[in-house]
Amino acid sequence: MAIKSILTNQEDFTGEFPVTSRTSALWRFNEKTPDENLQLIDSSGHGRHFTISGWSGTSANLIAGRFGRYFRQNIVNPTSEKTHLIAENDGSFFSNLGEKIVVGGWINPTTYSVGQTYIPIFNTRQGPGQPIFYVSLYQGRLRLMLYNSSGTLIYDQSETATITLKNGGWYFIASIIEVSNKKVQNIICDRSDGATWVSPVRSFSGELNRECIADIIMGMHANTYYYAGGFDDWFLETDSQLTADDLLLYFKSSLHANGGDAASDVDALAEPGSVTLKATDGEYPASGVLYTRAVPCALSGSGRVAVTSEYTAGVTSVSLVETSTSDDLEEWSAWQAVGTSGELQSPNRQYIRFRVTLTSSDPLRTPKLLEIQLHDIPKAPYEKLGFARPVILDKN
Repeated sequence: MAIKSILTNQEDFTGEFPVTSRTSALWRFNEKTPDENLQLIDSSGHGRHFTISGWSGTSANLIAGRFGRYFRQNIVNPTSEKTHLIAENDGSFFSNLGEKIVVGGWINPTTYSVGQTYIPIFNTRQGPGQPIFYVSLYQGRLRLMLYNSSGTLIYDQSETATITLKNGGWYFIASIIEVSNKKVQNIICDRSDGATWVSPVRSFSGELNRECIADIIMGMHANTYYYAGGFDDWFLETDSQLTADDLLLYFKSSLHANGGDAASDVDALAEPGSVTLKATDGEYPASGVLYTRAVPCALSGSGRVAVTSEYTAGVTSVSLVETSTSDDLEEWSAWQAVGTSGELQSPNRQYIRFRVTLTSSDPLRTPKLLEIQLHDIPKAPYEKLGFARPVILDKN
């Protein structure tokens, strides 16, 4: 019996973008307020925190949303509020580009951001020194610009995608930049209907600025152009191994996860790596339902689900575990409860997701889900042992 998939990390339950060994920075924006230095934490562990410029006296806020909280800015008047985020470069941000840079995250634009001509998203054009890339919206379309060490523009492409950015929509966007191969690809994904779009692979000439020491600015350029709307789960990877397919897989597999959703009755953020019922004013609801991200299934034999949890007998419990499977992360089988010993009842397909019900009869107590494992139990090499009868041939 082998373990096929394990769900135990925060992003397994919330659907947030995962940290990897190649993550240069990741801003989840899950704080209720910035710290005393007006900073928002870099969750990569590299200390590349964002400082908010224009927090006090503006519409800037950290709003409860789908992946915990998200940062929203310039909702009232972008040109007078001028709120933006600054990550000061200590010289190390782009010191190890490797073969590939990947930058992306979630945006929640307003009418202003999809209607204006120039809207900055992820910017290295403010210095110090020369830029390396600039992600923006041009007339509501995703635009990527690349620069060499002299500050000369060596690539500039505005995409005409099949997905149209709209006021209030949530979109996962990303740019993949192959440094040595000089290739570029962009993606746009729409949370509202699960639609995805991938650009053609395009080439650029010249050498990317490997000496960039510029700060990262989100939502502003030249103290003139400003983004209005929300940001969530923005990341930068250098020496990345991510592909467009990997990014699409993240988007599709995370769509239904609700452990960080403000509208759910479960909480996968309060204690990272576990899920509890969500407390309100110190009291827990009687029940809550967790939806996980989708993980690989494709079993060689039968499947068994094992759940690790903490509970108080007769008071709190993980009362029901259900599964649903899919071959394409779009069409899913009906939810089915696992057997009494964890036997998988859903059809064997490429991917599986879990629906877990947590219950409590005491508003001061909650069960705690710690881990879900999917085990692959291979088929026996034979199912029945048969015997052959000898055949006796006569002389004829």
